[in-house]
Formats: sequence, structure tokens, C-alpha cells
Amino acid sequence: MVVEEEELALDEILRQGAENLKYMSEKPVNMETEAFASLQEQIETQPLIPPVERLRKKVIGPCYSWEKNLKKSDVDGGQRRLMLSSKDFAVPSVNQLLRDKDDVTKGVEVRVYDNYGEKYKMEYKRWGTKAHVLHRGWNEFRKNHGLVEHKAITLWAFRRKGDQSLCFAII
Repeated sequence: MVVEEEELALDEILRQGAENLKYMSEKPVNMETEAFASLQEQIETQPLIPPVERLRKKVIGPCYSWEKNLKKSDVDGGQRRLMLSSKDFAVPSVNQLLRDKDDVTKGVEVRVYDNYGEKYKMEYKRWGTKAHVLHRGWNEFRKNHGLVEHKAITLWAFRRKGDQSLCFAII
């Protein structure tokens, strides 16, 4: 039984790898060449799906991950948001997962999973021209996980099987 489960897990990882390669075979029209090269390099070296057992069968299509060191403003209860930098891998990665109907200026409702697979409702939104944030639910997540300034976290962005909604995992 254990061998059978391991084979199924390996099949799922291989399937996810094939999905990532399929989506990364051509440079998106709206992405600069340098950002695309960085994105390809990170996809080739990262695990294919979030390392959370309960998410294993929920991820479809490409899945992106990046690390972030929490800043003072990310953990300030008054700010109530997690800032995702437009200068690094975060925003270009998430942009690859957006659909035409997703209006980030109005906000996109997302599910955010923790390392246990527990779900939190948040909103992914662009503030102004460059500030992309996860908010509405961030404070609860931050408090429940004891997140503090300088703590390193890994974020994952992906689409969920079934309703194909935009999701994040924070490990």
C-alpha cells in the first residue's frame, strides 16, 4: 500500500512538472525577457508543488514559489497586509496565473493555505501602480502562525483544481 501511494505521488509530481514546462515553453507577450529568464530559472530549480500533503491533489497548471523576509510593515497589525514586491519574482509569477476576469485593481478573492493545509480567505490586490498585497485575512494568518519581522517565509501561487481559483500557500 505504501509503495502504491509513493508511486501515485511520483506520478503527480511528474504530471505537475510537465504542466510547468508546457506553460513555460513560450515567453508571455507582456513579460520582459530578463524577467522571463529569471522565472524560467526559478521554475527549473524549485519543487513542483507546495510541500503540503493536503494540497498535493489540488494544484493544477503552473505553480510558482519564492521566498520573502518579512518586513516591519508586513507584521504591523495596523497595516493588515503582506506586501509582494513587483521588483522580484513574486508579481511576475502571480501575473502568469491571472485570468482576463481577474481585476487586481478591484481585488481578487483568494484562498491562502498554511503548512497544515488549513485555508484562509484573503484578497490579492494591486494598490497604485506597483504595490501588490495580500490582505483581508492577513492579520489572522500572521497571528495564528507567530510571524515576526525578519522571519523568512516561502510563498506559492497556483490555481486550484475544480473551480480553478487563484490560491497561495505560505510555508
